[in-house]
Amino acid sequence: DEFALLLQEGSVVDAEHVAARVLQAVRARPMTLATGVEEVVGLSIGVAAAAPVPELRDHKAFGDRLIAAADAALYRAKSQGRNQVSVAEAVVR
Repeated sequence: DEFALLLQEGSVVDAEHVAARVLQAVRARPMTLATGVEEVVGLSIGVAAAAPVPELRDHKAFGDRLIAAADAALYRAKSQGRNQVSVAEAVVR
């Protein structure tokens, strides 16, 4: 499953710290499966930052680019061994 967290204020470094805290919190609480077995859940997290320009007109395309950047970072985290945070290479404008 995939989900998104949107942070209205802050830098990409702040977002990376939030993502790292989420990863640590999830890994610290094993989940009990229906069989009664406890499993530690892993996460791969992609972080992307946006800096919209004042003349931005196509908000849907901007949102699509932001999601694509976060998705690419997510798949980079997965390909590098999972259970980690990966940050997009560029700020989406």
